[in-house]
Amino acid sequence: PIHSGHVAVAEEVRVRLGLDAVRLVPCHRPPHKDRPDLTSGAERLAMIALATQDHPRLVPSVAELTRPAPSYTIDTLRAMARAEPRHHFCFIMGIDSFREIATWKEYEALIRDYHLAVVGRPSQERPAELPEVARNRVVEGGTDADTPDGRIHMVDVPPREVSATEVRERVRRGEPLGDLVPAPVAAYIHKCALYRT
Repeated sequence: PIHSGHVAVAEEVRVRLGLDAVRLVPCHRPPHKDRPDLTSGAERLAMIALATQDHPRLVPSVAELTRPAPSYTIDTLRAMARAEPRHHFCFIMGIDSFREIATWKEYEALIRDYHLAVVGRPSQERPAELPEVARNRVVEGGTDADTPDGRIHMVDVPPREVSATEVRERVRRGEPLGDLVPAPVAAYIHKCALYRT
C-alpha cells in the first residue's frame, strides 16, 4: 500500500528537481515479484488517490493498469513520452532498486534516455560499480534536470521509519496504523478488509 513515506519522498523529489508533477503509477504485473496476493490495481489506484488528495502535484496514473503485459519501466516511460513529446520524464526509484538496474529490461536505454531520481538516506552507501552507460551521468540533486538526455540524480532524503511491509503486518495483527499511512488510506484499508491474510 502507499504510505506516508511514499508521499513525503514524492513531494521532496518534486521540489528538489523542480518537477511540474509526480505521477504515481501502480504496477499492473511486476516482473521482478511473483505475488499472487498482490492487491488489485484498482484498489492500489484508489489508495493513491486518497493519499494524494491534498497534494495537487502528485497525480495518480493508470499508465500500467491499462496494459495486460508485465509492467516494465522502459515501456511505461516510452508510452508517456509518445503521448507527451514536449515533456522530459524522470523516474523516481530507491537506491536498492538502482543497485540492480542492470537486471532491468533495456536498462541502458532507460539510463540514456530518461532522468532517474535515485533516492537514498544520507547514511546509505552509493553503488561503487555502475554500468558503463551510467558513468558521467551521475549528478547531485536537481543538477541538469532540464537536459533532454538522461541524468542520474542522487537525492538524499531524511530516513522515514515506515514500510509497506510494516503496514501490512500491523493490519494482520489488528493494530492501529497511526501515521504510517494517511488517514483516508487507513480508512479504505479497513473498509475493504485489505491485507488481513
